[in-house]
Amino acid sequence: MRALGAVLALALTAVGCQGAGNAATRPDIIIASDLPTSAYPDVLALEEAIGFAVGQQPTIEGYRLAYWSLDNSLGADQSQLRGRENVRRMIADPSVLGMVGPHTSNVGRVEMPEANSAHLAMVSPTTTYSCLTVPEVFCKQTPASLRPSGSNNYFRITPRDPLQGRAMANYAATKLGLRRAAAFNEFGPEGDLYINEFAKEFAIHGGGVVYQQTFDDTPSNFSAFLIQAKARGADAIYAVASRDQYACKAAAQMAGIQFLRRPNDKCRSRR
Repeated sequence: MRALGAVLALALTAVGCQGAGNAATRPDIIIASDLPTSAYPDVLALEEAIGFAVGQQPTIEGYRLAYWSLDNSLGADQSQLRGRENVRRMIADPSVLGMVGPHTSNVGRVEMPEANSAHLAMVSPTTTYSCLTVPEVFCKQTPASLRPSGSNNYFRITPRDPLQGRAMANYAATKLGLRRAAAFNEFGPEGDLYINEFAKEFAIHGGGVVYQQTFDDTPSNFSAFLIQAKARGADAIYAVASRDQYACKAAAQMAGIQFLRRPNDKCRSRR
């Protein structure tokens, strides 16, 4: 792998992007990035941070460094095809040591096999999908299929998605003082992992999940679930659902019970 230790040291020092780039002389080592900078303005800060970090340390052990920022945006969104093409451009340049990115797991799934076959190091500060690193039963692409060379070239800084359950349980127990929770899942097999992590962490703090239910289809009325939760003394509900489903219907029907949900689940206010 292309001097992997060096790119990891740089990328972990920097978590960001934009900046450095064309030097007066050809650099010996290029740190690249692949980010949707045109589509997502908030990503520009990440780009600028990477450029700043490389600019702060323009050489390492006598080798000149530079930063190459690539944009995988297509219109108002990121593009898997643009991302794959950007990785191929990096691979074609022997000076590219490694890349910071991708920004999302969806793009990562198409970039990883290309980069892995070329032993191009990838350090992502934001990808969270479990199947990129853990062979869960619901994975359509396994971690092994994303690494055709048999070696690992991909590293992420953020934890995988289900560990949000662990963070929520810690918050519920230590900040809210809750000890008895019910949980429901509208997120399929992956949602069970969130609840499992929640239950394990909650138990460490003296709490327990007293009732749990999985919904294949989102009900319009959660009264049956809430009756069971209240009967078992639940003082909180942990809800796992995707944004296009309706966990917030449960919140609207609850009274006297704390509603906990994944950070990505957003309840729209009524107008």
